[in-house]
Amino acid sequence: MAVQAENMADDVDILPEMRYWSRQEVEQYFESGGEERPDMTMVEEHVSVPRASGGLPLSGWLLWPSDVSEDFCDQITLKPAFGIVFNPANPAERLGAYHMDSTLPLALVAACKAARLPLLRYDYSHVRGSGGSSDYEELYGGANSTMHPNAADECADAARFMQDRCSRIVVCGMSLGAAVMPHKACAKADVFISVSTAPDFVKMFPESQREEFRRQDEAHYTKLAAGMPKLFIVGTRDRFAPKPAMERLLSLTPAPATLHWVEGAKHDLEGFEPAVAQLAVDFVVAHWQELCTGKG
Repeated sequence: MAVQAENMADDVDILPEMRYWSRQEVEQYFESGGEERPDMTMVEEHVSVPRASGGLPLSGWLLWPSDVSEDFCDQITLKPAFGIVFNPANPAERLGAYHMDSTLPLALVAACKAARLPLLRYDYSHVRGSGGSSDYEELYGGANSTMHPNAADECADAARFMQDRCSRIVVCGMSLGAAVMPHKACAKADVFISVSTAPDFVKMFPESQREEFRRQDEAHYTKLAAGMPKLFIVGTRDRFAPKPAMERLLSLTPAPATLHWVEGAKHDLEGFEPAVAQLAVDFVVAHWQELCTGKG
């Protein structure tokens, strides 16, 4: 960082929250040997995420630094450096009934607050505030349903929403939300974090469709951008992500890609959510620090 060198402060840490500071605040920080820091808090506000299809907007919550208005950040050079989009797991009752207030996204809120990282979490269409109704299960959650049919498009809508507000975006998703990210949302992403992706979820499909689904799914991963940092977080007891299947997926994914096993965790990651959220945030912060030092 040039300001760090100008103040001969090589021994002073570069902090993640510095991406929101003015040049004067950065200079004061380095001149003081890291003692003086601006007061910053993160707040959540309810937002509506427009859909490219023109349907009802998606209901979401945006975690944002309280002293950086959206008008201020509309100027490209002054946007926050990174923002995370969290794509939820399957909302169908029989597959967990996940939503933006499930345990993992709430753990991610806490981790992002501590790291001063903007975060968007939202619900898919027909789920709760996103036009939800009692007929969701009839529409998408029946015995033959495997995923929300609009999830890939809505992940891309959420990524577009965050891209308008941040210089770089991180797409992060769990299970269904992770599986559909490579379809469209990653075209807008700078960092990819997949939590409980499920290469063996193909077993939930009719046998006649399994190989075609697997082929299509793997093809999306081969098209992820080379050079984009990618992190896969999977439980060692996840029945949908056996080691051979995850290693094959990793081999198909352009580098750099890292696979992190959470010892003892199942597909739902119950009991491990805070640790997983911290892993994701630490991965983003490490990448940002590499960019600051010219290593990324």
